[in-house]
Amino acid sequence: MRSYNPNEPDDVKEAARIGAEPWMLDVLALNPESTLWTPSEMKDGRGWWNDTFICETWTAFDVVPNERNEIVNFYFFVNRPEEDCNACEVTGYAPEAYRLYVDFYDAAGTGRRWSHKLTADDVQALVGAGRLSSPVVDAEFVAQINGANAPASVTRNLDLEHDAMNVYILIRNRCKRLGIPLNCPICQGHGKVVVGESAQLALALWMLHPGKSAARSIVVQRLTMEEVPKALRILRDAALRNAERFSRALAALA
Repeated sequence: MRSYNPNEPDDVKEAARIGAEPWMLDVLALNPESTLWTPSEMKDGRGWWNDTFICETWTAFDVVPNERNEIVNFYFFVNRPEEDCNACEVTGYAPEAYRLYVDFYDAAGTGRRWSHKLTADDVQALVGAGRLSSPVVDAEFVAQINGANAPASVTRNLDLEHDAMNVYILIRNRCKRLGIPLNCPICQGHGKVVVGESAQLALALWMLHPGKSAARSIVVQRLTMEEVPKALRILRDAALRNAERFSRALAALA
């Protein structure tokens, strides 16, 4: 988790699933608004700029912000060690829903492909989710959608072709209509099962080395509640360095 809103049911459910403690969720409120970037999954190695460096604990983190280690972005996140769910092939789907998933593009060669055989109810689900735009879901519009997604379609229309989000919405809609479960009973739809004893607060940092024209990400895997102030002081020092670096340019605009 990189953000937490107590008024969002999905956030509350995910926090409970991984066992996030209240103090960890409070720290997430300190994050920048955007936490969409992810540390690269490259070779580890202290001597390798452009690689992600992993610190298992805060005591292993010894970076000091300076001209060779400019911290330019960060976010805290809460996670818990997980493993792939073998019961659903990491899809998160219950058995019958998984068959709908496989059949959508006929990945198993069964001849049950239904990506181009949507009903009006299926298309209405896409319209209702904001994935398609149409004032009326009539037979002509349904035929247009199915035609664009037929295996031998010769008219490409990216606005009408299905992506992973569409597939999920359609499977969810059919499960509801057929009265069958959507989510895997083992992983509850996550595709992974928690195996760690408890949740952990972690910190991702994005750093630059201006002299080498290089960047790297550093991840501190575990921080205790007592170590959070130490991490915040590092971030404060980085923020002051960044502010000083741009101060003259900003003053010129005053």
